[in-house]
Amino acid sequence: MQRIGLDLRATEADFKQHAHRGTGRYVREVYQAIRETDKFEIRGLFSSDLSHFALEKLPMLGKRTIETQVLLPRRLENRGFDLVHFFSHGDAPAWGGLPTVVSVLDLIPLIFPDLYSAGKSSLRFKFARYLENSAAKKALGVLAISEATKNDVVKILNISPDKVFVTPLAVNQDFLLLDGEFESKAQFREELKICSPSLLYVGGIDARKNIIFLLEVFRELLDSYHWEIAPKLYFAGRIQGDDKYLAFRDKVSELKLNEQVCELGFVSDVELKKLYIAADVFVFPSFYEGFGLPVLEAMTRGLAVVAGDNSSIPEVVGANYTLCPDNDAQAWTKQIYRLLTDKLENSRLSSLGIERSKNFSWKKTADLTLAAYAKLLERRV
Repeated sequence: MQRIGLDLRATEADFKQHAHRGTGRYVREVYQAIRETDKFEIRGLFSSDLSHFALEKLPMLGKRTIETQVLLPRRLENRGFDLVHFFSHGDAPAWGGLPTVVSVLDLIPLIFPDLYSAGKSSLRFKFARYLENSAAKKALGVLAISEATKNDVVKILNISPDKVFVTPLAVNQDFLLLDGEFESKAQFREELKICSPSLLYVGGIDARKNIIFLLEVFRELLDSYHWEIAPKLYFAGRIQGDDKYLAFRDKVSELKLNEQVCELGFVSDVELKKLYIAADVFVFPSFYEGFGLPVLEAMTRGLAVVAGDNSSIPEVVGANYTLCPDNDAQAWTKQIYRLLTDKLENSRLSSLGIERSKNFSWKKTADLTLAAYAKLLERRV
């Protein structure tokens, strides 16, 4: 039986902060779904598979680079793996004889270099991109988490389309809406101290997330319409440590939104599931996503979404859903107001989202991943 090694370092708490983000969830879910397959012998690989000898005194960046680019290939090349899957091309070795498949979650640093190289060493930024790109190009195959990401891989990295396999993400089964959960909306609002009308954003606040634009839209929403009770905008996630946080707070103050913008900080999955039901509208102004998992989570929980018409988002919401042009404040304001005040339209998009979300599952992701392994191994023969 052919042996597949899976890089599970992203599930470790101290590895690149992947564990509590979408990457960590992706790795955990796919591993759980394919570990018992009878098609291949699956072996999970952790940091303990690396040698840390003489690396303790190196800076973390240098240590990670040496581990990934030098030690990891040497430790794995003689273990008899027919294929080793790295769930992020930034975690994969850029050279050596190890047969690899890499997942590309996005190519954000290449698409927005000015946004993500600011304040960083130009040489270090370019070297990191060189390693990532080389890892993808040397791999036997690439798994892209959306058609949009596949198109980027083919166009930007100049990788043949027949080497790129689309394996969309999904949400945990626990996120599926249970019968009668909507009836607990008032209870969840009271428990989480969520007012109505309310807007919810879940995620980071780095530049591509377009959060300054969202704040400006929210200000216009408050000013353009008469409100008996003014809406509040809730941010869920660890944003306080982001390098854009001070600019975020400055903008909140400048727009006089201190009373209407609420930071919830980190929320557990249990709380997040309730939060999606407690809120009235989910807003997601990001102008680039490799997949857009928060959008799918909101849809799965029946929360109407206002998002940007870009990158992978149309793939997630489907052709019948309403999206807004990037940075069109008037369009965003009108659509948010409509969903806050038109219960029928809100309900229509809620139902569309629930039905659309049924097209995504981790089992489907796992099946597509296993099919990609089989195809790549077949080509090696």
